[in-house]
Amino acid sequence: MDWPLFCHLLVLALLLRFGGPLRRPTAERLNTVAAASVAILVLWQLKAALHPLLPVHFLGITTLTLMTGARGALLAGSLLAVANGLWHHTLSSLTLDLLCLVAVPVLVSRSALFVVRALLPAHLFIYIFVAGFLGGALALSCGYGLRSLLLAQSGLVGWPQAMSQGIELLPLLAFPEALINGMAVTLMAVYRPEWLATFDDRRFLR
Repeated sequence: MDWPLFCHLLVLALLLRFGGPLRRPTAERLNTVAAASVAILVLWQLKAALHPLLPVHFLGITTLTLMTGARGALLAGSLLAVANGLWHHTLSSLTLDLLCLVAVPVLVSRSALFVVRALLPAHLFIYIFVAGFLGGALALSCGYGLRSLLLAQSGLVGWPQAMSQGIELLPLLAFPEALINGMAVTLMAVYRPEWLATFDDRRFLR
């Protein structure tokens, strides 16, 4: 399979599918999203790598999804991936990063939000815990898990390395990722709910 083409097509499909039409953002919202994107880019620089093709860092994509919606998070996350690739001279892996560190985490975060809206009682705690904490943990686990499997399947990384230095590390990364996203979403929901495009205080605070 042509993985670069697949990655680009999946990102394009998600851009067209989720989030509805992009409305022109206000200057305040644009500044807020830009500040959040810079903070996430800094977070991405705090990475560790047991294998050169399996670097790990926290994502923060779930927070970005809850702030901007799925389409906005895909656009901002794609720009972050490009900026990160330029900074570290790793544009050769950009397509894999777009798929596993942006598109899949956004899709998982959007799915967690769908569960909150469609299947669970409307409550602030449920929004924070399921969409923020649980969504963050699942987004990171699915993204990095898929990356390890694709690298192993392509032969770039051996299956033992993909398991020991990729899959088996996910529980250690998932909890702090959940904590980072959950705390950020909690603070915004309580003090700045207008920063969360997916948060309806009339629904979750009634």
